[in-house]
Amino acid sequence: MAAKVDAFGWESPDRLWFFVGRDCVLYDGVTKRVRERKPIGEVFTRLSPALHSGIDAFGFENWERLWFFNGAYYHFYNAKDQYTRQNRKIIEQFTKLPDHYKDGIDAFGWEDWQHLWFFKGNRVAYYNADSNALRADGEIQTAISSDLPSEFWRDIDAFGFDNWRLWFFKGEKYCVYNGHTEQTTEHGTIRERFPGVLN
Repeated sequence: MAAKVDAFGWESPDRLWFFVGRDCVLYDGVTKRVRERKPIGEVFTRLSPALHSGIDAFGFENWERLWFFNGAYYHFYNAKDQYTRQNRKIIEQFTKLPDHYKDGIDAFGWEDWQHLWFFKGNRVAYYNADSNALRADGEIQTAISSDLPSEFWRDIDAFGFDNWRLWFFKGEKYCVYNGHTEQTTEHGTIRERFPGVLN
C-alpha cells in the first residue's frame, strides 16, 4: 500500500493527476472517485522508460505540454500525439535557477509560462520561463506563508496550482493554501480527501 503521492497535476476539477510509484491515477475531484489507474508507461507510451518506475515531479499545462521531472532531468511531453518534445537537464533549460535545484527537485507547479514553481528541501523558486528569469527564491515558510502548516515547510512530495489554490502533499497528508486570502483552507489526510489514490 502506497504511503505518499510522488507528483500531482491539476487539469480541471474532475481531472486530477496523481503519480504514485509506478502508477498514474486519474481522479475525479467532483465525484471523489478514481477514474483510472494505469502504469505510467501505459498512459504515456513514448515517455522514457526511466520514468516508468516513478517520477519526482509533474506539471500539467495542456495535453500537448506536460512536464515530467526525474533526477536532474525534465521531459517535456506531448500526450496528445505521444512523443517527447524535449529532454534536458533542468539547469540547461532553466539556467537562472539556483544551484540548489540543479540535481533534482521535490515538486513542481505550472501556473503559466511566467509563473513556474520549483520546490527543493525547505526552498521554493518562482520562475519566469518566458524571459528565463528567476522571480524569487526563498524558504517555503516565508516565501509562501507561515500560515501554511509547518509540516509542509520542507521536503514536500508534490505540489499543484489551481486558480490560486496551492495544493501541497507530504506523506499521507495534504493541505490547500489560498494565495489570495493567504490562509490554509484544507488540511487532512490524502486517504480521506482522495479515496483510492493511495490504494
